[in-house]
Amino acid sequence: MARPQPAPALKRSRPESHAFAPAVETAAPAATPAAATRNAATAPSRNGGDAASRNAATATRVEPLVKFSIRVAPDKHRHIKATAAIQGMSIQDLATTAISEYLERLGRPLP
Repeated sequence: MARPQPAPALKRSRPESHAFAPAVETAAPAATPAAATRNAATAPSRNGGDAASRNAATATRVEPLVKFSIRVAPDKHRHIKATAAIQGMSIQDLATTAISEYLERLGRPLP
């Protein structure tokens, strides 16, 4: 018995107003503010719109970061994540602060 063959794919045409439709020659519009040209569906964090709103620690960081990972139980991870959210911090910021404070208590502060 012959195997069933897949149906040939239908060629879909794009409407004239589609974003990827061939461009029609038109005069270049006048310069508009960058905020007006952003796609409303794109989050500001994806299109660079929030660069001015980043915190100072991120903006002034010069040295490259090194990945540092640990393994914790899921219940501890949930607690750490909730605590960081309540404090308005990321888990990375919470961990960095906790390690810095711990090393200061030991008398060996970070350089």
